[in-house]
Amino acid sequence: MTSPQNSKHSNGAPVSIDYQKLFSKQALRLRKSTLWKNAAYMVADGYIKMGTGFTNPEVFPVVEANFKLLDGSVINVGKDMVQKHLQYGLSSGYPDLRSWVTDFQRRLHSPPIQPDLFDVILTSGSTDAITLVMKVFMDEGDWLLVEEATFTSPLTATFPMGLQALGIPVDSHGIVPEELEKVLTSWNDLHPGARKPKLLYVIPSCGNPTGITTSLDRKRAIYDVARKHDLMILEDDPYYFLNFTRPMIPTLLSMDVDGRVIRLDSFSKVVAPGLRAGLVSGPRAVLEKAVMFMDYTSLGAAGLSQMLILALLRHWGHDGFLRHLDSVMEFYKHRVEMVLSCAKKHLTGLAEWDPPGGGLFVWMKVLGVSDSEIVIDRLLKEHVVMVGGACFTPSNEKNAHMRISVAMVTEEECDKAFSSLAKVIRSLQAEKK
Repeated sequence: MTSPQNSKHSNGAPVSIDYQKLFSKQALRLRKSTLWKNAAYMVADGYIKMGTGFTNPEVFPVVEANFKLLDGSVINVGKDMVQKHLQYGLSSGYPDLRSWVTDFQRRLHSPPIQPDLFDVILTSGSTDAITLVMKVFMDEGDWLLVEEATFTSPLTATFPMGLQALGIPVDSHGIVPEELEKVLTSWNDLHPGARKPKLLYVIPSCGNPTGITTSLDRKRAIYDVARKHDLMILEDDPYYFLNFTRPMIPTLLSMDVDGRVIRLDSFSKVVAPGLRAGLVSGPRAVLEKAVMFMDYTSLGAAGLSQMLILALLRHWGHDGFLRHLDSVMEFYKHRVEMVLSCAKKHLTGLAEWDPPGGGLFVWMKVLGVSDSEIVIDRLLKEHVVMVGGACFTPSNEKNAHMRISVAMVTEEECDKAFSSLAKVIRSLQAEKK
């Protein structure tokens, strides 16, 4: 069999990365269990299944299910589908759902690498996928590159894994590529003895917590730096469809001619978080390692969740799903506008913020206060819950920022919360005088 690195295909670029040099020691030690040698046949129709650990679906208490949608329509999931998806499946996800989402990803992103080297798998949410990818590439003592304010999960994961994270400066267009280049070029001087980073984690659309969306020019520049320094990119994009701008900015996956981008999508923000289902798209050689980790941990996303998602997607089709995504975006767009109007009313002169271009969060800086955690603690006494900025930074140092979610708050609640926030800020400013 020809190795992925040397394969040629007329309909796409060959993968040009030697993953063996980038994989973690743990990933290199992974071996496919002989139990899983014929796993695909275990879930395929037409085979007598005497080599599985399956339980007999005739004793499953659930026979069929009906799901009523917001528009009043009802999806019926029949006995065959229930029995199939409540059974053990492949860690990578049920083949029928993987086929649907793979076609959808190809339609949206047209990944440039040759088709037989591209793959999509299901995971138990994007947070699970983040840790999986970190395991694939990172060893104890390694450094993870992130935006200077980023999602907490990869930062939290660094501690038990014996890793460190370094924040790269950003501006209103995303990571500053010159800063990324400077860090990588001078790495040995800045961190003598430490291995050069192999993985960059980014949230390119409506970032959590900052709300910043990375521009197309910036994405291209970041990708060029990654190519120069043989850096893998973990493109975590759960807010991609919640960007208020249409058409949406092309993704890093859509420009990945090397096979260095692993893209994460989530059903949490656009269907329901309790489903705990996410997508990982990218080079098959990398995803195969992630699946091998899942083979001895989670065994993949829950079958019930995959069943419901597949039923929804088949009901909608590609175009219907896109219409649903647009409707979710419009809902949150109105919420953001309401929260910003309320902030202007109560917090002008007391805090600063840039209107997010989408997503669920407003990143706010409190004026005259150096530690937002003090503000957070006092707000709790007013029955208002917000999140301080320290936990979103690699250093976890105190700062004046706060992340404010727009998703759950009504206009009346927002008015009350920002009135309380204004009172707390004024009292803290007065105490400093």
